[in-house]
Amino acid sequence: LYVGNLEGYQGIDLLLESFQLALEQGAEGNVVIIGGTSQTIESYKQKADELGIGSYTYFCGPRPVEQLGHYLEQADILLSPRVQGNNTPMKLYSYMDSGRVVLATNLPTHTQVLTDEFSCLVEPDRMSMAQGMKSLLDDPDLCRELGEKARAVVKADYSLEAFRKKLESFYTKI
Repeated sequence: LYVGNLEGYQGIDLLLESFQLALEQGAEGNVVIIGGTSQTIESYKQKADELGIGSYTYFCGPRPVEQLGHYLEQADILLSPRVQGNNTPMKLYSYMDSGRVVLATNLPTHTQVLTDEFSCLVEPDRMSMAQGMKSLLDDPDLCRELGEKARAVVKADYSLEAFRKKLESFYTKI
């Protein structure tokens, strides 16, 4: 599952091309994409069809943010294939808190928060992303383990309670 806008920096081209390769390598699954405008969705639907993966790729369009948890719970793998940028996508925190494994590109935009200890980081190229997809699809126990670790990291480091503790510590020091 991918959630977000469909702008070029998000790596949707990489996602689709990698998914095609993963299927060719024997992976079994579907990609669900939430977000985008009617124009970007139509463009990527056409690309998926050209790649021969249209029947395995579902574009749901925008969905209310209140329903995000519902969609994340249904996923086996959460995708963040960004190919450029330095800011951390806010969705990473929701992804991690869902208890599902996160597959992301090994770029500063992700590595400011994610590590190999609780996510699957891959190089931002077709082969690496496809291998990450296939490896995770072939190993549900690893997916569960990484997802549970990510949820624990969110609770310990990025929850409201963690923020309060950091803030109290800061005030105590000054």
